[in-house]
Amino acid sequence: FQYFKRDADELESWINEKLQVALDESWKDPTNLQAKIQKHQAFEAEVHAHANAIAELDATGNDMISQQHFASEVIKQRLEELHRLWEMLMIKMNNKGYQLQQAFILVQFLRRCDEIMYWIKDKEAIVSSGDIGQDLEHVEVLQKNFDEFKKDMASQEIRINEIDRDANALIQKDHP
Repeated sequence: FQYFKRDADELESWINEKLQVALDESWKDPTNLQAKIQKHQAFEAEVHAHANAIAELDATGNDMISQQHFASEVIKQRLEELHRLWEMLMIKMNNKGYQLQQAFILVQFLRRCDEIMYWIKDKEAIVSSGDIGQDLEHVEVLQKNFDEFKKDMASQEIRINEIDRDANALIQKDHP
C-alpha cells in the first residue's frame, strides 16, 4: 500500500505541475507563436508518454482492490481523484493547443491584412496624383504606369478577396 500511495502522490504532483503549464495563457501574447506551438507539441508528447503511469497505477490499485486490500476504499478514491486530475490535464492541454493554433491563424491573417493595407497606401499616391502630363511622351509614360497599375490591381483583387473570405470564415467560426 505504501508503494501505491507513494506512486500516486508522485503522479499527482507531476499532473499538478503539468496543469500549471497547460493553464499558462501564453497564447494571448502573439510574439513568437511558432516557437510556443512547437514547445506545446513537445509538452503534449511528454504528457501522452506519461499516460502509461496512470495505467500502471490503475492496474496496481485494481489488483489491490480485487484482493480485498484493507484500504480498498482509499485506493478507489485515490484512483478516481487521479483520473479526474488526468482528465482535467487533458482538457486544459487540448484547450491551450487550440488557443495557440487560433492565435497563430489570427496573426497570419492580420499580417496579410497589413501587407494589403501597405500596398493600398502605396498605390493611393498613384491614383491621387493630379499629374496629367505636359506632352505626348509624358502622357505615354503615365499611361504605361496606369496600365501596370490596373494589372497590379487585378492581381491584388484575388488577395483581397481571399482576405475577405478568410475574415468572414473567422467571424462565422466565432474566432476567439
